[in-house]
Amino acid sequence: MDFRRAQSKELGLIPTDDGTDPITFERFARFIVPFSELKDEDVAIRFQFGELRLNRLNMMARFFLGKATFHHVNAQWANYLGRFLAPFITIFLILTTILNSMQVELAVMSLPTDSGSWLTFARASRWLSVIVLLIVAIVIIGLLILLLIMFFNDQYFSQFSLRAKQKGRNQTFGEITKLGVV
Repeated sequence: MDFRRAQSKELGLIPTDDGTDPITFERFARFIVPFSELKDEDVAIRFQFGELRLNRLNMMARFFLGKATFHHVNAQWANYLGRFLAPFITIFLILTTILNSMQVELAVMSLPTDSGSWLTFARASRWLSVIVLLIVAIVIIGLLILLLIMFFNDQYFSQFSLRAKQKGRNQTFGEITKLGVV
């Protein structure tokens, strides 16, 4: 599918059949395999350190180029705003939950001790608000731990790849994928 798409007139990455010597997938695979043997020294300097993803380029363009984006990816406003609104809505929901739990706790504290049948409800409300606060704290801590694990995994992978390049070792793709990053 990707091979046919690369041959499409829209992309034009691989020439289509001209009738004399058709480019098949097998022929293209034989052509492309030797490129995996190239060393970093044989390639232009700008490609030696990897690639920057477009979303990172777009983020850096705001600071360094003074532009809203480096390259527009979203054709509609909903996609663009969705990326920014989702974190804000999440934070708003978390803070609302915390504040509501604290409000229930304050309301329970202000009840008179001789309120009769409402005493059981007040105790349940007090415990429920504490449990909700604990659940929110556990979820936030879990997400932060997950973020740290992902960060350190990426750091380990990049250091591992850098050391392998510096040693001049030819590392196979299979060895790199054992790290579970690629």
